[in-house]
Order: sequence, then C-alpha cells, then structure tokens
Amino acid sequence: SAGISVLNSKNILIDNAYIFDTFGDGIFIGSENDGVSRNVTLNNVWIDNARRNAISITSVIGASINNVLLSNTHGTLPECGVDIEPSLFGEYIQQVSFDNLYSFNNKNAAFNINLSALNSDEKQYIPEVTISLKNIRDQHSNGFIGLGFNNFHKKYTPRGAVTIRNGYTENKNHDVELDLTKTKTRINFNGSEIRKKN
Repeated sequence: SAGISVLNSKNILIDNAYIFDTFGDGIFIGSENDGVSRNVTLNNVWIDNARRNAISITSVIGASINNVLLSNTHGTLPECGVDIEPSLFGEYIQQVSFDNLYSFNNKNAAFNINLSALNSDEKQYIPEVTISLKNIRDQHSNGFIGLGFNNFHKKYTPRGAVTIRNGYTENKNHDVELDLTKTKTRINFNGSEIRKKN
C-alpha cells in the first residue's frame, strides 16, 4: 500500500508533505485499470524509507513534480527514487515534468523510466510520451538514471521526447553515458549536462 495513491484522479496538489515508512510506494500516480490521472502537482515533498518506490507513475497526463527529496528506498523491486513504468498498453505518460530532485541512498536507481508496456509487435496506435527532468542530484544510490525504452525489442514503439538536463551524481562508479544508439525507439532522447564527481 502506498502512502498516497492518486488513481484516475484530476487536479491534485500535494504540497509540503513528509511521507515515510510505507509498505509500498511513497506516492503512486496513475491507474490500476487502464485509466489515467490528470494534472497532478507535487511541491516540496520528502519521501523516506518507502519499501517499493518513492514515487511510481503508471498513467498520467500532466504532472509537475518540484523540489522533492527521495531517500532510503528499499525492500522490494524496483526500489527507485522515481519509477515511471506504465502497467498496460493504452496508459499515458504525457507532459510529465520534474524540477529539483534530490535522491539519497535509494537501493536501485535514483530515476528510472521503463516503457516496456507501451511497445508492441502488433500494429496499433503509437503512444506519445513526453518526459522532462531538470536538476537531479544523487548521493549513495546504487544506480543513477535508468532508461528502458524498448527492453524486449518490439516492432512498434512509442514516439515523443525524453529530456534530461543538469544531472549530477556523487557516486564515482555511476555510468553517466546515456547511449540509446542500439535501442530501436521512436522517442527523441536528449541528455545534456549529466556528470559525476571526479
């Protein structure tokens, strides 16, 4: 169970919140029945010691997440600070923006995108994905940024844009080269100014 679940909801504001010791996600945004949430805003939120993910996003049109601390996520996979992962084909990841994320000691990645559910070998409509991440800093997480745009090499993939700007990790072992040249995807990826401590 999540600390806060936003399911098939619209016009939601979560402001100045401290969420801790949750058995599931700290905050879950999306749907569990092929629906969608709309216009969700998080401002000035600290999520600590979530068991699954600090923030999970499965289906949303319009999300603005700003000034968030994500710490000590561990217990059961995916164990990320943020995990954007649709569950079903037909869900939405559109107009999702992040600004000023601080990740500390998360078991897996600080920030993860897994779009496996939106890929298909059958001719269907092509989903549109738009994600923007600006200003992310990590300390002591096992991974920094994970990208899974077409993990199973499906024929039809989403289109759209994923932009990551100004990322910094203090873990010298993190890989900050985000290379999608071997991944078949219609998504335009721009990762700039992503660096690590020397």
